[in-house]
Amino acid sequence: MRDWLAYFEERLAREPRLVREAIPAALTWLTQNASKTLGEVPLPDNALVKVAGGFYRTAATSDALTAYHQVLLLLWEQQVLTNPLLRQPAVWRPLPLDTPTVAQYHLPVGCVERLIADLLRSPIEGKEQDTDEAACGRWLLLVAWESGIESLGTLKAMCQAPLPQWIGLQSPEALTLYLPDEVTRIWLGPIGSALLSYLSPQPIWRTLKRDPQRCIKAWLKRVIQRTVEPWERKLLGSIRVSELVRDIGLLTRSIGLRGVWASYTPLPDSIMVRAFTGHCLPVSATKGHTLSVTPLPALEGAHSSQQEAALHHQFRTCLSDYQRLNPKDNRQKRCYRQTQQQLIALTQQPMSRASLLVLRWLTALFAHGSAWKSKLAASTLLTYHSSLSTFIRTTWDEDAVFELSSEGFTECCQSGLTQFEQTDSQYTVLRFLQFCQQHQGLPILELDELKVLNSQGRVRANYLPPALFDEVCQHFVMNKGRYEHQIVLFMQLCYYAGLREDEALSLHCNEICFDTGMLYITNAKRRKSPHAERKIPLVLLPPFVVKALSDQCDKQWERHAAMSTPLFDDWHYVSLETQFIDFLRQAMNDPTIVTHSLRHSGANNWLVMLSMLAFDFKPPSRPYFLRHALFESLQLEEIRAMLVSLGSPVSLYFPILEWISERIGHAGPATTLTVYLHLLDWLALQLTATSCQLSKREVRRWLSNSNYSFTQQKHVFVSPLIGEEEVVGSMSNRYLGDDYRRSPSLNDCKVGEIVPEVLLSIAIKRLVGCQCFSQVDTPSVTTSVATVLPFSLFALEVRHVSLGTADCNLSPCFLAWLQQSNTSLPSLTVIARQQPAWLRLCQSIESAWPTRTRVALRGLSTLRHYCRTEKSIMAIRVLNRVLYSYRVLGLQGLTLAIHAQDTQSPTASMWHRTITRHGYKVHWVPSESKRVSATVKPFRFAWPLWNDIDAIAGLIIAYEDYCRTSLLISPSMVEELKVSEKKGHEQGVIR
Repeated sequence: MRDWLAYFEERLAREPRLVREAIPAALTWLTQNASKTLGEVPLPDNALVKVAGGFYRTAATSDALTAYHQVLLLLWEQQVLTNPLLRQPAVWRPLPLDTPTVAQYHLPVGCVERLIADLLRSPIEGKEQDTDEAACGRWLLLVAWESGIESLGTLKAMCQAPLPQWIGLQSPEALTLYLPDEVTRIWLGPIGSALLSYLSPQPIWRTLKRDPQRCIKAWLKRVIQRTVEPWERKLLGSIRVSELVRDIGLLTRSIGLRGVWASYTPLPDSIMVRAFTGHCLPVSATKGHTLSVTPLPALEGAHSSQQEAALHHQFRTCLSDYQRLNPKDNRQKRCYRQTQQQLIALTQQPMSRASLLVLRWLTALFAHGSAWKSKLAASTLLTYHSSLSTFIRTTWDEDAVFELSSEGFTECCQSGLTQFEQTDSQYTVLRFLQFCQQHQGLPILELDELKVLNSQGRVRANYLPPALFDEVCQHFVMNKGRYEHQIVLFMQLCYYAGLREDEALSLHCNEICFDTGMLYITNAKRRKSPHAERKIPLVLLPPFVVKALSDQCDKQWERHAAMSTPLFDDWHYVSLETQFIDFLRQAMNDPTIVTHSLRHSGANNWLVMLSMLAFDFKPPSRPYFLRHALFESLQLEEIRAMLVSLGSPVSLYFPILEWISERIGHAGPATTLTVYLHLLDWLALQLTATSCQLSKREVRRWLSNSNYSFTQQKHVFVSPLIGEEEVVGSMSNRYLGDDYRRSPSLNDCKVGEIVPEVLLSIAIKRLVGCQCFSQVDTPSVTTSVATVLPFSLFALEVRHVSLGTADCNLSPCFLAWLQQSNTSLPSLTVIARQQPAWLRLCQSIESAWPTRTRVALRGLSTLRHYCRTEKSIMAIRVLNRVLYSYRVLGLQGLTLAIHAQDTQSPTASMWHRTITRHGYKVHWVPSESKRVSATVKPFRFAWPLWNDIDAIAGLIIAYEDYCRTSLLISPSMVEELKVSEKKGHEQGVIR
């Protein structure tokens, strides 16, 4: 360890002091957790890649992260000498650095608490008006406090938005506004919504739209007038409006997400309505902002690096001079035209193709603006130039890179993109690459990140609710062939497992292990980055997708007779993908959907599922996208058990964003948060929502001008109500002036805790002009009463019976069999670790059930007997029955342990032929006995369900009796039983 420490300190001697001080901690972690990486034995190819994730996560500061990364790179440089195939670890991109919760530039915490208390306190009746400028300022600050707004510019944009742009949702109730220029979505809380519905018809609303800052100042002035202490008046008088808006929600916002909202991309209105209500409104495809493209010159010889640096220096000098001469960026001045001519003249100089593309793009942005901003400041272009200079210096250092193949060029650009830790720099490079792709003669880029951006260079925010996606899949395969079923399974893997297109296309059957319950993305094919290699728990997928996956594997194994066969082959993927995406776009009324959108949807589903587990989030009224089996308690508990089995129990401290980024295959949670997660704004407000108390008199005035408000008030407040003086207490004597303390109306005012959903619902109905949407009804599926249940549903009914479920909740056909049969029902409980293997077993039984034989069913009884007694198989006829039972269970590729003294004897040869005839292998075990015997459990068999084989065999035998008896039960008998059970349930009789 001392030698390694001396080596690292010598190589990193020029690094900053804080980086050098983190070297011993890095070496200590490697010694304790990955000591083999410091040894002299050659390491496996993926040794350092596997260590990198856990190693980087221990870094608490950016300096420590830099040190850890440098140590791992130096370690790779030494270890690669013993193993040339050792893979280089990539840098882990963490979340943006979190600023302190309360810094010196923030308002004092006591001051913030005092201002919030004033926001929730009603005006003094007779002394203060509730429809003046101060009341409007109070509403603005309440919106900032409830909705997590920290920018005064966002509040101004909200005031300018007309009421028809507001969208009201019902069940669950929500009022929201999308600001496209700000790339922000505002979710109003119950108090802000009620005040909006009350103030919007008032004449003062025009003043609010014209000058919201003036209204906030008026409210702050009123608070100062109420204040008693002189020092508090001085403190409140020194607060600026921007500071007040920034810090009013300091104590209520999510600390873990501070500093990331600047790069967050919310859902547009039509897609948001589809997610929350199920209404497929038309989505408009945005037109791209095209820049003029001049053909590139032919490739010439190498250019001098000094000449290149001089041209870039002149470019930056031109922009810096323009910024100094025209600080307000007035495009009518002559210096603007002169700078534009100078920049165009620079692009005419001989230079490398990479530098030419950079200067052309930045010059075009300076002259014409961009799709995401009509006018870009010189400082912004200088920042763009810095990022692009780094990119071309490390990636396009020679013009020969433009003669590479499409795959080589994509890999080169991918490596250059992953070096940026900041999302803004990544966006700059991606937008630049979009511009480069408009030039003919350049290799085609196949970056997944380019699919994230739309034609305007903005993040393509999209989300499909799982219920709508399942409905589209069902309609697409209706009366279709096997190729259509395969493309649907392909899209389901992209949606539910978060796979990229190339990952799903290159997936092999042996990379899907139903016994361990994992789907493995390996390095068998070149991946876009080392982080793409990962394992995805199958419990994240719905059971019907796991069954379809199992069925596809079985079909591929039958066709190719090899475990490493591809999951998808012998099909024309491009045309099938086009058909499905076109069908999906037409069904969703959304031309912006691409295959990569399904991956985004899967990441958002995982976010909500893990949040429901970690924070015990149970919304009283679920939006449309939550009404799916993915978010039901049964599926969530299986995920919880899976995480416990993997050593990562869910708690309040569970790293949700990092876990999702690892399963989605990202280099860190920064990309996942800023590019993929589009439901985080709504979810964060739901998780951080706090109860508040309001005045009964004030709420009644907001709701109605008639006596009907007294009736509404009964539903808005949680009983009982208490006096406001009890809530304010001694605080009123300290903070409030004499006029407020002596107000006679205070004694008549009651306060109480509000019910947010009720107040929101009433406010949305009263808000004139806003768009309102309610959830679509999920169609109910009706089945025939005489339908024979498949094995999986039969097992579920048996489980319900063992738990004492009422007869009225059971299938009538199953209940009729249960009353006539004397078969004992086994007790079987499938835990989360066994779920994928259980689903595969059900799939195998249901597919092979029509061709079952009596020999195989008798073999199940034999297998059950020998498992109970734990005896060895001594007769070949018993062995034959057990082998048939293995085939009923769908067990393939087994190896049986045969105990024999002489493996060449006729009896041993007969046992060997019997086993191989069933498609199994033999493992010979020396024995002193002359008799040949076999072990019931296959050799080295790690099937998760083996310990429950007795219950499973009994369940299949009971299912055989159920199927045979159900053919003798008439539909009229089932219908009579159903009617009698319904009457018994109405009378309160539980069987």
